[in-house]
Amino acid sequence: MKSSIRRAFTLIELLVVIAIIAILAAMLFPVYAQAKESAKKTTVLSNMKQSGMSFMMYASDNDDVLPLGLTPNSAANSWRRTGGHQVPAGWSPTTRYIPAEDAQGWANSTHPYRKSWPLLMVPGVQVDQISGLNYTNPAIRWEDESLTMNGLLHGYSMTAITSPSKLSLLWQGWGKLAHAGVAYVNPRLNCRGTGPCVFSPSSYPQPDMTDSSSRGDEWNPGETMWVFGRGAIFVASDTSAKFRRLGASAGSTTPSGDPATDPYSVYLADGTPDEMWRCYLGSAPVRYSCHFRPDYDFGQ
Repeated sequence: MKSSIRRAFTLIELLVVIAIIAILAAMLFPVYAQAKESAKKTTVLSNMKQSGMSFMMYASDNDDVLPLGLTPNSAANSWRRTGGHQVPAGWSPTTRYIPAEDAQGWANSTHPYRKSWPLLMVPGVQVDQISGLNYTNPAIRWEDESLTMNGLLHGYSMTAITSPSKLSLLWQGWGKLAHAGVAYVNPRLNCRGTGPCVFSPSSYPQPDMTDSSSRGDEWNPGETMWVFGRGAIFVASDTSAKFRRLGASAGSTTPSGDPATDPYSVYLADGTPDEMWRCYLGSAPVRYSCHFRPDYDFGQ
């Protein structure tokens, strides 16, 4: 009679197989993560391009004038320079957020053309709630929003833009941060006076305004701008959309980069902006963000 011998893995062989599997997994997981991130970036780029189209359709119906970045303060004949506007208007009315005013903000005024709130949201970013708003019992559903309009184009004529294919209209201006129920602009016109508010190449955006800083605009995001990899997506004023690398010299206090492709001149090591490129027009006493100026020629 022949005896049968059953062969099994030795402990050493089993450990070798496990080690090989672990090595392969370590090699493949980053590839899968990159592929997933790339797919998400492609989807967001498409969504942002569609959102850019809503601005063009709005302007087409309004004598080529773009929507409002700031909302009016009807009681004071001025503008609500900070705080953004609720999306949609009236989901949590307060003395600051007045539905009739917020309805004129860019996210609401372009919604009839866009028809989808999620197009303004980047999946996976941190969502902050705004102090003083009723998130527990809202009047209607609020919408999270993570994109920003170029505030220098507030109520600006499309025909006056020098380089529509390069001037940013809509972008991920709050980096990896979104806001629950409120939309913003970045940068925003520094309108502290009364009456009309519009970008002026050689002066403040309002005739009766003065400011010791000589700035015609302001910015204040405090989050990393590295939304995808080491950059973010921008939609130009002709609705073309493009991913741009930002903060190539992040961590250095020396200004670097090109204002034609990167709004900020200094970044912290994690990609959080610290200084913005600013430009004067000749001997003009007022400066604006170079990258977002409607009259900027982008080195042409």
